[in-house]
Amino acid sequence: MPQQSWSPKRERQYEHMKEGLEERGRSEDQAESIAARTVNKERARRGESTTASLSSTDDISSGRRGGLRSHRGAGGPTYDRAPIVFRFPGHGDMTRTGTVLEVDEPRLLVYTWGEETLRFELHASPGGGTRLVLTDAVDPQPAARNAAGWETCLERMAGRARDDTGWRVRFERYCVTFEPALGPQLGPPPGFEATPSQL
Repeated sequence: MPQQSWSPKRERQYEHMKEGLEERGRSEDQAESIAARTVNKERARRGESTTASLSSTDDISSGRRGGLRSHRGAGGPTYDRAPIVFRFPGHGDMTRTGTVLEVDEPRLLVYTWGEETLRFELHASPGGGTRLVLTDAVDPQPAARNAAGWETCLERMAGRARDDTGWRVRFERYCVTFEPALGPQLGPPPGFEATPSQL
């Protein structure tokens, strides 16, 4: 049900919301309807729509209302639509904001990160381990940068030694892979040029 007037970002948010609702037992029609209404209300609140009702712009956000109602529902407490702030120690007052889109503890967390949507899923692996599936829905230009950054972060989480040259090597490898299909890739964001391994 994505609409022609939606941006790629809104289409990704719609798909993530729809999939999450279906995984939690909603029918396909219900999931499509709820996800579409939520995206359209957010578009109206952010001035992305040419028409908007007063309830879309003056009322509390659809996500906030859903979060308040969900605490009384059969699914129990949730943090859906909660605002989050990311801080970057060592980079002054640099912050990035996001919104929690889906939570299904302990197996699923989906939230926006600036213009991106991040999805973390945990699955039981044969033999007793846990497999993390990370999806970063992002515009094409920062794809290599983000892939290199996530690979670096996940290696650190796994306890591997820090390598200050590792990000740059990974970034160049991903550029070679991604540029033929996605076009030129962006380098590190402002403030991270000198220490790309901190991405």
